[in-house]
Amino acid sequence: MEQPPVSGFLLRAFGLYTRWYLRRHFHAIRVSTSGWLPDNENSVPKVIFLNHASWWDPLVCLHLQRQLFARHTAYAPIDARAVEKYAFFKRLGFFGVETDSPRGAARFFRVANQILGQPWNILWVTPQGQFADVRERPVRFKHGLGHVASRFGRATSLLQSAPHRIQFVPLAIEYTFWHERLPEILLRFGQPLDVFAASAHQRGPEVWTQLLEQRLDVAMQALADEALRRHADDFLPLLKGTAGVGVVYDSWRRLRSLIRGKRFDPKHGRL
Repeated sequence: MEQPPVSGFLLRAFGLYTRWYLRRHFHAIRVSTSGWLPDNENSVPKVIFLNHASWWDPLVCLHLQRQLFARHTAYAPIDARAVEKYAFFKRLGFFGVETDSPRGAARFFRVANQILGQPWNILWVTPQGQFADVRERPVRFKHGLGHVASRFGRATSLLQSAPHRIQFVPLAIEYTFWHERLPEILLRFGQPLDVFAASAHQRGPEVWTQLLEQRLDVAMQALADEALRRHADDFLPLLKGTAGVGVVYDSWRRLRSLIRGKRFDPKHGRL
């Protein structure tokens, strides 16, 4: 078994650090309520695939995992060199793959098949393979994710505990400024695609890749429209971070509120 062992203790400790770190650098994390929202009672293994907007993506996904998929065990591929440099990543569910090499692709498929062959597992992936602007259209993936979907029908016959379906869930992510000094992290889940073992292999990898690209494209466009509206009520807050302008200016605002007998609110805007 190449599926990495996950340390619950290290995962909780790193999750607390991630929460603190995100609160320090962002005003809020918000997930759209008009998109799909996860059911934490659903044990079907999932592939959550998202656009690769920034360096922050893995930390945001870790927070999402703790908030919305608490009963699931998460795994994610990462560059093999990073795993060797930061060995503790292996205990957090990361597994190293060599990018752009046949050996790396083969290992990714082996580990992905093991992970998705068990209920309550999630595989998080950024199939674009590199950072990409959220406005870049059309969305383009590397070939790995389409191969995972296509091979599912054949791979499940090798796994005694394999389920009969996998959910492929698109996730759009944006980092944008609204009314505060610090940016917002906006998220929207697209409609899941249920992939059944009996029929997965009937479509080729290229067809699956195009289908999954379209699903993520739709979610990203819907999130872009919501970001432009700037309505906080369209989102469920998953984390509230730092508000205010700065120590000096906020101290003056606090004093002014005290003199006027009003409650001090550090937020600059209405959100």
